[in-house]
Amino acid sequence: MKITFLINHDLASTSALNILLPKLEEHELCLFYTQKANVASSIEPLVELSEFEKKLLENERSSRSNKPLLSIEKLGDIYCKTCARANEINSNDFDIIQSTAPDLIVSIRHMTIMRERIISLPKFGVINLHSGLLPQYQGVMATFWAMLNQEPDIGTSLHYISDSNIDTGNILRCSPVKCDYQKSYLYNVLRLYKPGAESILTTINSIAKKEVPSARKQIGATSYYSFPTLLDLAKFKDEGRQLFDERDTKPYVNLLRNL
Repeated sequence: MKITFLINHDLASTSALNILLPKLEEHELCLFYTQKANVASSIEPLVELSEFEKKLLENERSSRSNKPLLSIEKLGDIYCKTCARANEINSNDFDIIQSTAPDLIVSIRHMTIMRERIISLPKFGVINLHSGLLPQYQGVMATFWAMLNQEPDIGTSLHYISDSNIDTGNILRCSPVKCDYQKSYLYNVLRLYKPGAESILTTINSIAKKEVPSARKQIGATSYYSFPTLLDLAKFKDEGRQLFDERDTKPYVNLLRNL
């Protein structure tokens, strides 16, 4: 099966791909990533979070470990027919995505709202791993908002993308995880991607066997969240929460190497 991954160039996506790609070697894989500033690029605490993630990724790139966390580029070299940056998949980069003739598109943290011509490319559809429990936590930084709302559980939702609405498609699988309020936001986010990756693998294996994956409509109250404001971030900090903490995140990245 031809599978095209659309991901964001960040630590969480890197961790997910380190789990996924070695288990998909029988498929023809292509990988495209977004790497661009977002609307939160001027909010200082979020800038600091982004810089911390970049530092961890750079440290992994130069790691002398026998099993470092492989970079997106290295994963692309080893496992993928094509690996490239594609910031404009609906316009300038559409042709290269189309050229991969995907049977399935898998989206993980991709920073582009897909339009119809991308969505209609793969015969088995587009599936997206959202880092929040749907439909209660649509939008961005769902784990942050769940922690701010003191939810007992965080998690991922694997769902179809059937139109240009955000995080509204039929759900294939939800993977709830108990939130650890003694640890940072980033630590809790990274913990989501092992069960999330397993959801993707289960769905791919089902499709490869010519089975139709079971999916359900989203039911219940919906809430859409955007990037937090400085006031939201200050409240998060006042409640004793941290966006990142080297003391919990570095050991977890070490653990990821062996997943």
